[in-house]
Amino acid sequence: MRSHHSLVGAVAETYLDERSALEAEQREQRRFLLHGFLDGTREPGRALLEQLGLDGPTLALAISLEPPADAGNTGTPRNRPRRGRTPR
Repeated sequence: MRSHHSLVGAVAETYLDERSALEAEQREQRRFLLHGFLDGTREPGRALLEQLGLDGPTLALAISLEPPADAGNTGTPRNRPRRGRTPR
């Protein structure tokens, strides 16, 4: 009975390891496709989209988190001196 439990445990552990590896591979494929969609370099075939579960409507957003050009200016508009005038 004890060997039966250890065998079942080993099979279950192997199954979970394989499933985790497959899910990680699918995430990496999705990430690769998404980067291609966003930069316009890839257009995968329908079969690959169906395989990855992305064959339905999809919304992809590209968000840039770069600081604005005047990020070095720390003063608010009220505290900055106006042109041609010196601060009091």
